[in-house]
Amino acid sequence: MQERWRRRRIHNRMPRYFFDYRDDAGLWTDESGEVLANLEAVERAALVALADAARDMALAGRQGSLSIQVRDGSGILLQGTMMLKTAASHPVVAMEAERRASSLTRR
Repeated sequence: MQERWRRRRIHNRMPRYFFDYRDDAGLWTDESGEVLANLEAVERAALVALADAARDMALAGRQGSLSIQVRDGSGILLQGTMMLKTAASHPVVAMEAERRASSLTRR
């Protein structure tokens, strides 16, 4: 019983961090947050969360900017931003792909 009480007391002292996402479609705020031990754990969790969100965005075929802001009770602690853009959407790459496609149809 005493061990459980000690764990609960330690857990209650750890700060809660909120991970808010923003992309070209809008802003999603984290209402529940996550309890983490220190800023190193927060940074690691933010990087993993941003990578997961970028993967989901890419799998959905979406492009654009994606950012995450981590905040606690005092305000924003860190922010990370990614830009997802496929090479095919770049004008030079698109022209080269079109040129190759047209040369294949002429054969």
